[in-house]
Amino acid sequence: MDSREQIDWTCNECNFSWIGDNSDFSCPSCDEIDIKPKNKILD
Repeated sequence: MDSREQIDWTCNECNFSWIGDNSDFSCPSCDEIDIKPKNKILD
């Protein structure tokens, strides 16, 4: 059972936004790790 959430992330450095699960990863645009979840997306 895959219970990973899809979260709308925003990078604090370059302000890029993307959808991803709640694992630790860096911004796909500028590679900055200073990211924050913008809002959780419910199924």
